[in-house]
Amino acid sequence: CGMARLSPRSIAATGTFMATAVVTVFFIRHLLGGF
Repeated sequence: CGMARLSPRSIAATGTFMATAVVTVFFIRHLLGGF
């Protein structure tokens, strides 16, 4: 991760990646009928 030097682009990339991961897990769990 490029969080050592807090450049705006690295922060945005990390935030986008984490948001995408959360949304992906959310949709997969709902598609599989889990909670």
